[in-house]
Amino acid sequence: MDLGILGESGSKDVIALMEYVIEQKQAEEWPSLKEMYEAVAQTYKPTAKEVEKESKAMEQRIRRTVNAALTNMASIGLTDYSNHKFEHYAPLYFDFQDVRMKMRAMEEDQPGDKGKVNIKKFLHVFYMETVEKLSGG
Repeated sequence: MDLGILGESGSKDVIALMEYVIEQKQAEEWPSLKEMYEAVAQTYKPTAKEVEKESKAMEQRIRRTVNAALTNMASIGLTDYSNHKFEHYAPLYFDFQDVRMKMRAMEEDQPGDKGKVNIKKFLHVFYMETVEKLSGG
């Protein structure tokens, strides 16, 4: 919710991935993104062909969702560089230079520039934050 992605279609996929990783207790040995997408897709798609198709769709939905989070953080940073959400989440979930590049693209009104995101880093940080909140931290 703080990242502004709750309404995105990929937010459900992010939640499903977090549930999968928490169930597997694989924090030390983080699985590949492809393995995670396929494992989650297998829970509701019966055939291998459907699993492959769904995992690719999931990958795209998550990429769009993470890009939306980057855009939201960059927008907050442009409006108020000292906003507590921006100060906390932007450097935590994204490489700061990527946030800065996105902010510059938004300032120069370049809508086609999606920015670069590290999906694995985003999901790993999201996982660590989730585990911390679940343990009462």
